[in-house]
Amino acid sequence: MTEGFYLKKFKITNRGKIIFDIKFIDENQEKRKQLFTTVVIGSNGAGKSYLLTLLAEVFRAIERRRANSDLSLRYDYYYLEYSLNGEAYTVEIYKKKFNIMKKGSPINIKEVQLPVKVLAVSFMVNDKFVFKADDNHSEDVYEYLGIRRTSNATWTNSAVRRVCDALIENSGKVGFYNKVKDILKFLKYESRATLVFEPQRKTLFKKPIKLSVIEDKIKRIKKSEEYRAFSTNKLQQEEIENIFTFINVTSEFREKIHVNNTTGIQYSIDFSLGNNNLNQDYKILNQLIALEFLKPPSLMLYKDDEFEFEYASSGEKQFLFTMINIASKLKDNSLILIDEPELSFHPNWQMIYVNYLKKIFEEYNGCHFVLATHSHYIISDLEPASSSIVILRTNMDKEKLRTAELVKYSTYAWSAENILYNIFEVRTTRNYYFEIDIRKLVRLIKEQSRDVEEINSLIKKMKRFIFDDMDPINLIIDEAERYLEYVTENQ
Repeated sequence: MTEGFYLKKFKITNRGKIIFDIKFIDENQEKRKQLFTTVVIGSNGAGKSYLLTLLAEVFRAIERRRANSDLSLRYDYYYLEYSLNGEAYTVEIYKKKFNIMKKGSPINIKEVQLPVKVLAVSFMVNDKFVFKADDNHSEDVYEYLGIRRTSNATWTNSAVRRVCDALIENSGKVGFYNKVKDILKFLKYESRATLVFEPQRKTLFKKPIKLSVIEDKIKRIKKSEEYRAFSTNKLQQEEIENIFTFINVTSEFREKIHVNNTTGIQYSIDFSLGNNNLNQDYKILNQLIALEFLKPPSLMLYKDDEFEFEYASSGEKQFLFTMINIASKLKDNSLILIDEPELSFHPNWQMIYVNYLKKIFEEYNGCHFVLATHSHYIISDLEPASSSIVILRTNMDKEKLRTAELVKYSTYAWSAENILYNIFEVRTTRNYYFEIDIRKLVRLIKEQSRDVEEINSLIKKMKRFIFDDMDPINLIIDEAERYLEYVTENQ
């Protein structure tokens, strides 16, 4: 019996034109329980990031229709095929009308099972995923794990704020802390961190504050049109009194730190022990930040010395951001969409990225990770039994027709040049594999081979790598085409 969740097929058409038509997994890879990865590659403009966006949107549309909520879809027709714990589902959506099958039989949309979570992960400020505000108590399938803080805005502290939110909201959870410990170990960091909360007003935590001061602050925010007003409007009187108590009483029992001529609060986390007060304080801390009594927290990490998250390398920041956020939300039978994971990574990290992803989250059963990348190094580390590669191409000569190829062979341990040439279709100067194909084509002609199919295949392949009309390879191709025409006519 097939266990877990995995995508099988995804197709979109609009006014008769194919937008995407993709197969994600081969039949002999379907019976498995472990984490599965699909790497989507293609040139700029091929639609890699857009594919991830549409996958997230179609699952959100199913969830919203199941809950009788409004939905928006940009295309006429969607076809989705996936498996969840041995049950095969197909979902067809034509002009917002749903036709859902389970094991080949029609079912009501209320009966359809979805992946437990659909996580949209990106470290880019202009990612294409639909923004959704983070809610740790949300039971929604879709979770946005990018760095935008609103639908159209990113702040300079967005990355550290989301990492801190994940650490705060999952404080004390042993499984999560073990994951963070492993992530820090990969970076050769110590398994501890410190969250520092600096007051916006210098007298906070030094002098008592009146309840009326807090209430007046809330009233001013409610009258404004700031994004903070939405969460502030929901504050109940009991919560306001809890904020008052925390500032005047509870804070006395928290670890203090002198920061920028004020007295702040810090929470020291040892991920090997997991003992701290964050779990009981995190809700009030977030409320104090929203009310601008506290600044967003800074995150201190430890390697050779103590340093702020912002002073980590760009690759380290992205690695921490991505892995900690996935760890904070991941559940069994989930779909995880990661856009351009290789950003800022050294080639050595790119080569082991997928392997590490599988190692760090190995106990989560039946998850399907789909990664959109430009990195040929990531391709070289794909274990064939639990991985697939999809190549997106756009044919500019045929009304920008987009095609998708599920690669039928393993690239595990291939050299960089081999992958660049055979998978990414990039001809580098003096590429060994390109030279082999040229020699093979010349040999077939010289030996007067009758293998028309092989000669034609090599000619088409060579043509994809022509630099310009003056490229000398044109001479070989012209000769090969003449020979092919002769053989075809005289068969």
